[in-house]
Amino acid sequence: MKKIIPLLYIIIFLIIGNTSNCFSQSVRVGIKVAPVIAYNRAEFSPADDSLDIASEGAYFSAFPSFVIHFGITDVYHIVSGITYAPKTIHFSLNPKNKYTNLKEEYTLQYIQIPLLFKMNTPDLLPGFRAYAQLGALFDIHIHLKPKDDKNYFIQKVNPIDIGLSFGAGVEKDILHQLVIFAGIYYNRGMLNAVSEAKQKNLIIKNDFISLDIGIKF
Repeated sequence: MKKIIPLLYIIIFLIIGNTSNCFSQSVRVGIKVAPVIAYNRAEFSPADDSLDIASEGAYFSAFPSFVIHFGITDVYHIVSGITYAPKTIHFSLNPKNKYTNLKEEYTLQYIQIPLLFKMNTPDLLPGFRAYAQLGALFDIHIHLKPKDDKNYFIQKVNPIDIGLSFGAGVEKDILHQLVIFAGIYYNRGMLNAVSEAKQKNLIIKNDFISLDIGIKF
């Protein structure tokens, strides 16, 4: 699996590069990295009479991406690409009327494909403008690993996850056809990440806030 991920990036980069050459007036490609603060929403639905569940709080990650911007006009764009998105599920299980506390942690890896609508402002300063983005994130699950053998509550996760993403940022022209950008986004998971668990009513959804920093050309 570790060999497949770099290969996917190389294939996408070559495809994007050829697309950019053919449609250089309307397509821009680039790379970005997004430091992430993520959080699990964990619950039993309906509520369990004998067991409570609680998220173990926020964790940090980083998502590297290739990005592609399709220009509809100078103001409106469609943004897509491919992202490697490592995530974590961690929670504590608390049997009611007992003092025991069981903690579980799992590492998940996804290939993420965004589909975002982007709107630029006119130049606020020469070559400097703001933008807003709204759209969906489509995650394809590629790997699940428990932290250790004692973690057994989750057996399988869903192969697909979908999230809503919205945010805003700024970008600056620095050279001919070269733009740097930065933005902050809130991304909310819409689907249950878990497909099989010891409790069938387990629901876990993944939310994160990201700071995207990148360059496009």
